[in-house]
Amino acid sequence: MTPEINIRFKFGRRDCPSSPRHSEDTFIPSPFATSEVLMPWFKEQFGFKPNNVVAVMGLHTLGKVSPPINRAWEEDNRDGLGNFYFKKIADPNHCWVQEYVDPQLSGMENKMFFWRTGEFKGFALPIDMTLFKEIIVDSPETGESSCTYYDCGRASTAGMFLRYAKDNAA
Repeated sequence: MTPEINIRFKFGRRDCPSSPRHSEDTFIPSPFATSEVLMPWFKEQFGFKPNNVVAVMGLHTLGKVSPPINRAWEEDNRDGLGNFYFKKIADPNHCWVQEYVDPQLSGMENKMFFWRTGEFKGFALPIDMTLFKEIIVDSPETGESSCTYYDCGRASTAGMFLRYAKDNAA
């Protein structure tokens, strides 16, 4: 069993006096965006190719989202840096549906949509789902999609996603 890892991620650097604050012109892709935003950002910032982006997004299995969603991508992570993220999102036997957090709970102006399934306690953000499914995000402010998991086509990176789902060493 992998030992518990508790990494608190903060934007910024220790050696920067303004950290963790950043200027308003700093852009980080929204969790409600699509791969059309994510891929160019990773290419520009880190020189990543699509397969690198798909792989690095799998690191979500180590983290969780703060309130109001307050869920882990993988509850009781026992395999550390495994391929759970890829296997679960790609598994057609899971009944992935959209759910939202009410603005009264989130303090946000709009509902916040995410993907969940009753098959396990994990979840996925719209930006996660767009790496496997061609999710149509109607509103980048909310993440709401006009298609379901089954109605949306496969994303251009779905093949890479399936490769990582099948082989943890890939």
